Amino acid sequence: MLLTFLCAFCAWSIVILAIGSFCLMLNKGTKHLKKLHDVPCSGCDFFTNDYRLKCTIHPYKACSEEAIGCIDFEMKTDNCNSCQKGQRKPKLAICSKPTILAANIDYKQSFAPNAKYN
Repeated sequence: MLLTFLCAFCAWSIVILAIGSFCLMLNKGTKHLKKLHDVPCSGCDFFTNDYRLKCTIHPYKACSEEAIGCIDFEMKTDNCNSCQKGQRKPKLAICSKPTILAANIDYKQSFAPNAKYN
């Protein structure tokens, strides 16, 4: 009888500890996410929006917790690099119909003009 109560007590204490641990983890996670939402990099003029070089001033601090309170932060303008996404070089126009540049070309004469053919 005593063994049954001891096993039940251990089982319920494990369940309560697991729920408490989950709640603590959830609380820490939300605090960390709120802290990461304070990173100002995406609103900065020096942010390039490129994974190879995120920031031209502080490339190692960009998009991390170290960037919170950056002294070089400048509000994004219309001409910044990250505002220009989607703009690419214009493609060359491709004709749908082939054009004939020179008609009636004697191919034998064009490759070897002095050769004699039968």
